[in-house]
Amino acid sequence: MRLLLTFFVLLLAVPAQAQLAPLVPRDDGADDPSFVLFRARLVEAIARRDAETVLSFFAPEARLSFGGTDGGPAGVRQVWYENGRPRPDFWAELGSVVALGSIRDPQPPTPAYDDGEVLITAPYTFAGFPQELDAFEHVAVLGENVRVRSAPSLDSEVLTALTYTAVPSRGGGEWTPITLADGREGFISSAYVRSPIDYRIGFLKRSGRWSIVFFIAGD
Repeated sequence: MRLLLTFFVLLLAVPAQAQLAPLVPRDDGADDPSFVLFRARLVEAIARRDAETVLSFFAPEARLSFGGTDGGPAGVRQVWYENGRPRPDFWAELGSVVALGSIRDPQPPTPAYDDGEVLITAPYTFAGFPQELDAFEHVAVLGENVRVRSAPSLDSEVLTALTYTAVPSRGGGEWTPITLADGREGFISSAYVRSPIDYRIGFLKRSGRWSIVFFIAGD
């Protein structure tokens, strides 16, 4: 019995192994010249903060939430407008999702779309997230050799560095707490991580024309 208790004490003393997985950036949309042109026009409109042009890219049925709002441009105004103008976070969120690569639906068409239609989703951290990992309990590390520190401070010890990886996380503010593969706890500046269920955007090509069909977050 004493040996058995000693075994369990030692077992508890060993750090739990965290599950990490590579999450390399992708941009499938770059292979479609028509999408490249559409995205370039959208990026330019975002840079100019040209609300009317950006609204014109949203399909009438585009989803802006999981319920309770209108679709399309009217939904954008309900969710993102204040005093008749888009809030600053609208431009920040929209710009960030468009900039972080894209993934084409691997099996078009699906029951949700008609034959000949193409769906591309951005950022790659959403559609490309490893299916074996819980999207609610992991974040994507965005960058090469991103430093993991022992405490949420630039003055703290650097434990290691991660490159484009999905890691377990408990959420956070300016610093995101994460768990390394050997069970050690560390912190990454939140500027270099993204939740896979954060905002994402869907682009649909229908009858040769692209439009935005969703811009949502959560699950």
